[in-house]
Amino acid sequence: MLCDLVGWSGDLLLMPYGNEWKSHRKLFQQEFHPSNSSLYLPHEKKAFFVGCDHPWRSLRSPRPTKNNPDIKAASKMVDIGINALLPGEFVVDNFPILKYVPSWFPGASFKRKANSWYGIRNATITPPFMKVKKAMVNGTAEDCLTLRCLQRFDCPDSRHDSNLSVEEEIIKNTAGTMFEGGSDTGLTALLTFILAMLCFPHAQREAQEELDEIIGKERLPDHEDEDSEKYNENILIKSGLNQNCLLYPSSGQSLECLP
Repeated sequence: MLCDLVGWSGDLLLMPYGNEWKSHRKLFQQEFHPSNSSLYLPHEKKAFFVGCDHPWRSLRSPRPTKNNPDIKAASKMVDIGINALLPGEFVVDNFPILKYVPSWFPGASFKRKANSWYGIRNATITPPFMKVKKAMVNGTAEDCLTLRCLQRFDCPDSRHDSNLSVEEEIIKNTAGTMFEGGSDTGLTALLTFILAMLCFPHAQREAQEELDEIIGKERLPDHEDEDSEKYNENILIKSGLNQNCLLYPSSGQSLECLP
């Protein structure tokens, strides 16, 4: 349903194992290797301190996301993915031959729904990609995954038009997978962590005591303190990330194909 009829075949998580999947996973691995985590620290630190300096402005949001077209499109795309991946929701997932049934055929409501969803993912991830390409040409692009990958592949012949090369399609799909994934999984992990702290206040107290003991009350925690904050690291992983795996199991790519 999601890949063949809705048009999500470019999603790394849903690709069948093969050369195309390897190309996308290679790019993902290069960008998100643990050794590259330092590339993202300045951005995280800057965003965090802006929020601390102007908490009320951050709550009100200087750049409102409610009406941000990129955020709205990503939210809609995630909703489609969730609905299309529900086990047993669409009979075509169990009988793939039904994808050839015309949309007017009785009982083919899945086909009509797929037609209404078709192309939304591509329409969501293409504008941000083209925006980075245009900024790259103008010399105004800010550091990001898409920019680094475009510079690495260096495809000058296709920078000025919408006809993407194979390399650029890989970059767009990989960045799109991160865009759609980060828009829901990060928030889910944060909300799960907050729920865990509310349910287990003693864990919250112990985490605060560790912070006070290691950092004190004169400064904020930094990434350099991570190795010293084992308790906080454990509750973040166990309550935020591990619980997500229990509550929201993964779907799509078969585990047997992963190295």
